[in-house]
Amino acid sequence: MSRCWSFASVRSWPRDGLFLYGPVDGGRREIHYGATGTPPGLARLERWTQVVASFLPPPPARKGARLIEPQHVAFPGFSAAFHSPWPVRPRTTVATIDDDALAKALRIANRNEAIKAAVDIYVTPLIAAASRMEDPPTFWFVVIPEEVYELGRPLSKVPVPERIQGSVRMTRSEALKLEEQHTLFGIEEAEAEIYNTPRISAASSRHGCLIIRSTRGLCAKRPWHRVIS
Repeated sequence: MSRCWSFASVRSWPRDGLFLYGPVDGGRREIHYGATGTPPGLARLERWTQVVASFLPPPPARKGARLIEPQHVAFPGFSAAFHSPWPVRPRTTVATIDDDALAKALRIANRNEAIKAAVDIYVTPLIAAASRMEDPPTFWFVVIPEEVYELGRPLSKVPVPERIQGSVRMTRSEALKLEEQHTLFGIEEAEAEIYNTPRISAASSRHGCLIIRSTRGLCAKRPWHRVIS
């Protein structure tokens, strides 16, 4: 599939078209992005953004790799490649994520309650901050510590000695029954909400969230590593 680039040129490979002719729209104004995460995570993000803003040599050759690998090329830097200024610091930062509160949330025995509690720690202040802005960021970097990746996946298990009893007593099967037979005052339905899709999906679609692992995704020594999880 051929793609159009600047000067009405056509190239099949996006990299070739971008590097040779530039973006089809000729570039845009400075990227406006926000960031949220723990203080250590935001510090790693800033170091990473400084690296990708400048020239990046090709990654070191793997053991046993071919002498020339076409997919491994130098990166001229974001601004040079996309003709758009790349700020090394986010214009908007939400740095209210508490490490201890996040660790406790991830260790709640009920995994649905744990994930919802962890998601709320990120999403609630992000939505509150964005709702007060006249010019909100185009997208947000949501920097998560490695612990979220390890304990926040569907099949993750918390070691028994570290588990914390949450406030929800309702099981998933009991929550499913409420869909067919509602209660009078809706108290149980409110508790059953933890088994619904976490709010990170709604926040991602509305505010444009890119979720990044702070230790592997933001490695200054390997900035070409895939960062979006």
